[in-house]
Amino acid sequence: MAHTKTERNKRKRVFERYTAMKDSELRKEAELDWDFGDKNYQQYIPKKANGDWRANLVLPDGFAAIESHQQESLERYSRPFISPVENSDAEVEQLGNDLMNYNMDRTGFDYQQYLARKVSAIRGTSFLMERYKLEKRTVRDPVSIDEDGELVYETREIVDMDDTYTEWIDNEFIYIDEGARHIDYAIDMVHREVMHIDEFKRKYGGRKGYHHVDEVQAAGETAANVHFFQRAEDMTDQDVELLHYFNRGDDSYDLLVNNYLVFTGPIPFRHKELPIGVFTFYDVPGRIYGMGIPRVIMPLTEERQALRRIALDRTKLKINQMFISNSLFDLDEEDLISRPGGLIEVDTNGLPLSQVMQPLDYGDTPSSYYRMEDIILEDIRRATGIDDRVQGVNVGGTAFEAALLKEQSQKRINMINRLAEMDTLTRVGRLKWSNIKFFYPIPKVERIVSPNNEVDTRNSFRNIKVKGRSFSLYKEEGMEEEKLLSTDVNGFSMLKLTKEFSRFLDGDWDVTVKASAHVVLSKPLQQAKVNEMFTLLALNPNLIKEVDIPGAVRRFVEINEEDPEVWTTQGGKTDQDWMELAERENVLMSEGNFIESTKDATELHTLMHLQFTETTTFEKLDDKTQALFMDHIVGEHENNPATGTAGDLQGLGGAGGGAANPIAGGLPVNKPPVDMQSSSIVGEAGDDQSGTEGTV
Repeated sequence: MAHTKTERNKRKRVFERYTAMKDSELRKEAELDWDFGDKNYQQYIPKKANGDWRANLVLPDGFAAIESHQQESLERYSRPFISPVENSDAEVEQLGNDLMNYNMDRTGFDYQQYLARKVSAIRGTSFLMERYKLEKRTVRDPVSIDEDGELVYETREIVDMDDTYTEWIDNEFIYIDEGARHIDYAIDMVHREVMHIDEFKRKYGGRKGYHHVDEVQAAGETAANVHFFQRAEDMTDQDVELLHYFNRGDDSYDLLVNNYLVFTGPIPFRHKELPIGVFTFYDVPGRIYGMGIPRVIMPLTEERQALRRIALDRTKLKINQMFISNSLFDLDEEDLISRPGGLIEVDTNGLPLSQVMQPLDYGDTPSSYYRMEDIILEDIRRATGIDDRVQGVNVGGTAFEAALLKEQSQKRINMINRLAEMDTLTRVGRLKWSNIKFFYPIPKVERIVSPNNEVDTRNSFRNIKVKGRSFSLYKEEGMEEEKLLSTDVNGFSMLKLTKEFSRFLDGDWDVTVKASAHVVLSKPLQQAKVNEMFTLLALNPNLIKEVDIPGAVRRFVEINEEDPEVWTTQGGKTDQDWMELAERENVLMSEGNFIESTKDATELHTLMHLQFTETTTFEKLDDKTQALFMDHIVGEHENNPATGTAGDLQGLGGAGGGAANPIAGGLPVNKPPVDMQSSSIVGEAGDDQSGTEGTV
């Protein structure tokens, strides 16, 4: 094995920096807290020595407080949210956030965040790593059965992960610059991995830019003859240790594997930051490591456990009493052990039994013990701000009373969650958005094998599944650039992220966290709150006239988990909703898509279609497309009881040409499309029919 001077220097730096981070005093103190937190949460009970009869009960104070915090935080649904700095276009913002949500849904972001938050509550500190992850493997699929009844296999490559990925990493595998007081100021870090040597060579063998992969030896072969490598306790003879070293100061990334410098280059991300976010449950100013719940309540828990153990020992002594006996008489100690139906035979030689043997009475547990335990338990609640007891409301109480009671018990929980969102999740969101902007628009190279085994390659753009809307491009008359149009749809649409769409991701974006700023209410409390408010508004004539009735009814029906389309005549839509829906339908029909007449359409909605038929844009459409418009309009007119028959529409301008519009009045058409490119719309909600492109 020959290493250049540059490789030797880099190898030395990685090892020295890793050692300095691992051996720092703050790190060692934090590791003691981590070990204590794990044992406290898992209610670890040390093994008793032989003959030790004393109680070793472990109380679940830490476990109860941690789980109470998690159950109140789980529904908060905290996620990074982005908005463009310069471009105020709402549809561009929708596109960016749909990409973020698609990525987070696809890669299990919420669960990884839950793991990190829980570990921070236990240990005080936890880590989320944001990186691009590409994992492939070769498998053999059964494709048929031969004449002898044996399975015939075909080899193919499958992709387990090809996305930007936020992953919780165990504390023992992350090492941060020992001089940093916050991750934003850290210069370098090490991400440590331990894996079997066969898995290492499968994952890294053949990668471009990687060297010495075949020369790497397992720990059992390396430890005896390599200077820098030191085998860790968590490694077997067949393992290798990977040290991923990131340095944001000089923009470098090095990978050291059992003393072999396998890769060296710049940080492989556009953001050029350390790819890590740090959760701290209770911040300690000036330290990168925080404190967890077990660490905060440790002295109180130890004292309460001591009192509880003493009380249990007293009870044991009360049941299995000790005896004072006269040494003149021979008594067997085994006879003195309490047992059902037990009998102790004593020859008193005429003396009273009380002079032969006498039990020692320790008395019952005094009432002061219970008062002391209650005081310590209340101190624990004061320290954490978390009460694991179920908060309820008296019978007949209102939703406001229930919400107020719940909010009082959640103030500390909300503070901790909000601080984590302001700091950690905002940082992780910036890293994730930077990776999405860079990696998502890059086309993938797909290998296509023909029946005669000829291999062809092509570029394939990423398909994004979007819920509730479809994106398309359009040009208004006189416009030079295409603009982005968002259309609400039922179910999902598929967006191919071509260069025409990905250009909207350019520029500066702000990252914040979208989460409830208030107490997280359960579904029944939310329903009670809305129902009370709706009832008060409906009973006051002065208030109800100021309310958007369709919108209020829709909200009332939705909060009670019913379908507004079933309960309301017009789905709870406002006039503005009907106008916007008509504009979107105009866009889709202009592309030649057939759309059925809108159910329960208002006159204002149909009027928007009619006005579009009088524009020059409509006149440029072919006869078939114009016929789609007229069929749609006639269907809406026929189904509306407030209008006449289809005969009233005869002679309208547009497809028939020339005649005046019989419906008086008019509203401006904001976006008449000419040249449009749209994403495909997939079925109804929950439907995966990818072949229904261009239909609603």
